[in-house]
Parts: sequence; C-alpha cells; structure tokens
Amino acid sequence: MNAPARRSGLSPRASLTLLRDQLHVVVPVLTVGEGNPQLAQLLATLRTTAAGMADLLAAAEPTAQAAIGAGLEHAVAGEYNESRTEFLIAYRRLSILLHQHPDRRASAAGERTQRWQPPR
Repeated sequence: MNAPARRSGLSPRASLTLLRDQLHVVVPVLTVGEGNPQLAQLLATLRTTAAGMADLLAAAEPTAQAAIGAGLEHAVAGEYNESRTEFLIAYRRLSILLHQHPDRRASAAGERTQRWQPPR
C-alpha cells in the first residue's frame, strides 16, 4: 500500500472503504453539479487517494483501479457522463470486494434485512 493509507495507519480494508466512500460522494456531484466549484477539489482528492493506494488496488481490485483512472481521464476532458459510469463501476467492484471480505460474518448473508419503521 502506498502513501496516504500507510501514513494514516489505515488497514487495507479501511483504505478501500475510504476510497469507496469518496466514490459514493463524487458520483452524485457529477450528476447534479457539473459546474460546482467543489467538483475539482473532490476529483483531486479522489486522484490522490487512488494514487496512494495504487499497489493495494492493483493487487485487490485491478478492475476498480482501471475504472477510477478512466473516470478521472473522462472528468478532465469534461465527459461527466462517462466519468460517472466509470466511477459507478469502481464503486460496485469495491463494494463487492468489501462485502466478501473475510472479516464479514458468514451468517450475515442469510439474515433478514431489518427495515426501519416509524414509531407509532
């Protein structure tokens, strides 16, 4: 694992979760805020995070790494629809990877989803 995650002492799982969370924020901003001044900052942060995890991504999920790289290239070119598509691919791949992580309880897959109910 490279610079940011190593310096902050994050585990590989926490590092991948951080990256997935950044993608989760960037995609809606690309959807509704193409002219938003914060977009450039979000993309720069995503670029830094992904570059800092290049080794980890290459080993754990190279498809997500390629999608993030392509998404960043599309964003620089102003092709936000294509960028959003690539980031969604990366988000999905990281979500699957994190869901299948050995830290996850095996019994969690068979549990019923608990739906929130408003108080009565």
